[in-house]
Parts: sequence; C-alpha cells; structure tokens
Amino acid sequence: MKSSGIFDNDFDDKIKRTFDYVTKDIDVSDDMLSNIKNKVNGGNVMKLKSKKMYIAIAAVALSITAATGIVASGGVKFWHGSSSNLTAKSDFPDKDTIKKEFDYSFKYVEEFDNGFKFDSYNYSDSMGTDEAGNVLVRSKDAKFDYVKNKGEKSEQKLYFNADKMTEDLFSRKNYDKAVNYKNVEIYYSDYVYKCFPPDIEEKEVSAEDKAEAEKLMAEVRKQNPDAEDITKVYAYLTKEDIEAYKQNKFMCAYGSSEIETQINQSVSWYENGVEYGLLSMDQDWIDPDEFINMAKQVIDAE
Repeated sequence: MKSSGIFDNDFDDKIKRTFDYVTKDIDVSDDMLSNIKNKVNGGNVMKLKSKKMYIAIAAVALSITAATGIVASGGVKFWHGSSSNLTAKSDFPDKDTIKKEFDYSFKYVEEFDNGFKFDSYNYSDSMGTDEAGNVLVRSKDAKFDYVKNKGEKSEQKLYFNADKMTEDLFSRKNYDKAVNYKNVEIYYSDYVYKCFPPDIEEKEVSAEDKAEAEKLMAEVRKQNPDAEDITKVYAYLTKEDIEAYKQNKFMCAYGSSEIETQINQSVSWYENGVEYGLLSMDQDWIDPDEFINMAKQVIDAE
C-alpha cells in the first residue's frame, strides 16, 4: 500500500495557527514542525487496508491529516482525512443529532454485548484525490470511540467508522475471513504494524540485506504488487515480521522514537451507501468471531 504526500503548501501555517488557537505560550519551531509531520506521516497515523478507515490522532488539540493509498475506480487514488479532538463530543448522539451533523444516515450502537461502551464521537473531513492531487470526492465522515473497563489497567479501546462511500470504492482485498450476515459481507483481518524512527532510513543497509530484501519483495509482489518496500528496514525485521510480510500481513511507517511493533485487528463491511469499520490497535486479542459478532450488532441496529 502506498502513502501519498499529505502536506499542502500551507500545512506549517495550519499547525502554527492551531497552536495559537489552543495556547499563546507555544512558539512552533522548525524542529517541532518536523516532529509533528513525522508523526502524522507515519508514527501515529495508521495505514490501513480499508480505504477510508484510519485514525487521525490530534496532538495538543491539533488537527492533523492522514492519507491511505487505495486502488479504486472513478479516478480516486488516495483518501485524505482530517480530524481534531476539539470537535469530539462525549454525549451519545440520538438519530436527530446525527441528521443535523451529517448528510447521510448510518447505524451505530451505544454498547456492544462484550463490554465495549460508547465513549465519544467525532467527524473527519475527507476527500478522494487522483494521482495529481485533484479533489474528486468530498465527505464528512463519522468516527466513534468505544472503551471497555474505562480507567482500569485492563482498559481497551476500539475505533468505529461509518463513512459515506459508493460501493465501487469499498475494498475487499487482503482479508483473513469473510462472513455473510443478512446479505452483508463482513471482512475480518489482522496484521503486524511496525513503526521506525525517521533516521533509521539514513542508516547504511548492507548489500547482503538489500539483496535478501529485494528477493523477498519480488516473491511477495507477484501476489500483491502493493506490498511494502522493506529494503531500508530489512535488517530490523524479525522472523515473525518476515512471515507476516509473506502473508501480506505487514505494514510499516516512520515517526516513532524507537522501533515499535503492534498487532492490529479490523472488521469492515458495506451497507446502503456506507462503509463501516471497527479497529483494535495493539489491544488485548479479540477472537475473530467475537469481532465479527460486533459488526453483526451494528447491522442489526435500527
């Protein structure tokens, strides 16, 4: 999966204006700008298999943008989304509230039967662009957070999205399990997500490692042309990482202070003009059937 350049010409100014809005006591240096953009470009923003499903994490109430690369019809090549925690709300919204805030209707629940409860909801301003960056599609998409055992050491979080989308843009690739429920296909997947420090790219890669990486990539890309380029980080991959890569279950990015590895799980489905998704990021393992059952509960919602 490829990621596009996500920073427009005045992105630095947007960061500075947002900090100025939040506090008058912070001067945004060039180093701070670089650090923020590194985190946006890799460290704290997930590159996910689902087309529009992503988590945009706002730092210091900062509105930041994420982009996920896709292969889609209609000329759309990349989805970009921006979200700020300044607009998050903790009151569970009723249907009338949703109608006022969004130009489409979607299903959602207040609580899942496995203990995950609504915590907050938000929106993202999304757009689909072509290779040249021309905007072809715009939408305002819903994002919900759910928490289990809130405030305890065993606290877990789940992220739910309901994005307005035409069916031809909904991804059905790279899933581990598919279940049909009431004529809706639910797709489950899990994968390794590994994040590296930005300067790791500058470290010298041995000729042997590079050759091994290129050989492995050539094999994997026969089945998945969009498989990650691992030539720069091959020396840092574990046997488990390599096995996940062979199974198209490995993603990497840059922006963390140290090498970090996590296991992510997701389910996605499409119903009546909306792409739905649930994402667990490096939480306790959720049985795939249990995860799929959570999707069924949303499908059953009125």
